[in-house]
Parts: sequence; C-alpha cells; structure tokens
Amino acid sequence: MEAKEHLEPGSGVDVLDQLLVRDLIGLYEPVVGMSATLVTAAGEIADLYDLPVGGLPAHRPCIRVDEPDRLYDTAAERDVAAIDLVAEAQMAGRGIDIRLAAGVAELGGLLIVGLGRFPSRRLDDQLRGRAGRQGDPGRAVFLTSLDDLILGYAPEHPPARDVADDGTVFDRKLLRWMDHAQRVADGQRHSLRDLAHRYGGLLAIHRDRERAGG
Repeated sequence: MEAKEHLEPGSGVDVLDQLLVRDLIGLYEPVVGMSATLVTAAGEIADLYDLPVGGLPAHRPCIRVDEPDRLYDTAAERDVAAIDLVAEAQMAGRGIDIRLAAGVAELGGLLIVGLGRFPSRRLDDQLRGRAGRQGDPGRAVFLTSLDDLILGYAPEHPPARDVADDGTVFDRKLLRWMDHAQRVADGQRHSLRDLAHRYGGLLAIHRDRERAGG
C-alpha cells in the first residue's frame, strides 16, 4: 500500500496473530453463500468449512455452446490461433459480467476464449460461465498447448504425432492427458489447502490456551 501511494516505506511490522478464512467464517451464524460452481467443490467445502452444498435449478435454461478444447503443439502456435479467432469474431473487450448490447444476441452472444487450462476445473467453469448468462446465447472454447499444464503436471505424456502445419494437435489422447494434468494440479492445491487447514487448527488451539492462561 505504501508503494502504491508513493510513500516512504515504513518499518517492518510484527505479526501478532493470524486467522484462516475458515476460522473467520466460523465466527458467523448462519453462513450462506452462492456460486454457480460450488457443486464441483462440495466435498472440499464440507471438509474445510463443515457446510453442505446444494444445487438450485437455473432461472432460465443455459444455451451456451461449450466447444471442445483446441490443442496446439506449442504456446506460440496457440497464441497465433487465438489472435485469428479473436479477429474472426470482432471480439473487443474483456470483463466479468458483460451485458449483451442490442443486436449481439443475434450474432451469437458473448464468446469466451480461454488460453490454457486453469489448475482447477472449477476455475475453467467460472470462466465459461461468463457467457450464456440468464439464458443468453454464447459460446466458450479453450485453446491449450503442450506447453501448458501438461508440461508441469504430466511430463511423461507421449509426443504429439498428428500435428497440422499450424500446430493443431489432432491426437485426442493428448487431451485426456490434459485432463489428467489438471486433476494432478488440483489435487496438489487441495493438499496445500488441507495442510493450511490443519496448521490453522494448531494455531487456534495455541491461541485458546494462551487466552485461558491469561
């Protein structure tokens, strides 16, 4: 904040205590939240926050078209394809809740282009969900490459054999490797969150004992 406001940096601060989001939420009664992607994380929400997750029917049917991933051999070839796709569509903006202007629905609605997979399927779904809101038309497509998640979390994948001149990979087995890499990445992050949860539990015990002793 000091750097942002162009102020002289002050002296360091001492951390007197810390509190996990889970413990902060636990101070409130009741706890209610809503998200379009919570169902896929229901197990973790139950484990970390001891909260049930349920589904609600959509207000209007979703007519968004979720296209299959387009896989490329390299990130550079993926980016070239993304530029071509953006140009072909008159795509001209980004945001989190874009309302369709007059005439846009007739053109097909909002187009979501994702460059590479997120480490979590839930984050992918959140990006897809920017299009096709409240029954609006729209479509979403992810452009991925063998330089993305698969490189860090599934390095043992087989090489691409069926590759077009523009780098498009037609070997559908490699898309399954991409799904595998995403599950590995998500699992690792889940383990880190679980570790933080257990560490926070130890801090809470220590905090309660100090208060009782004081």
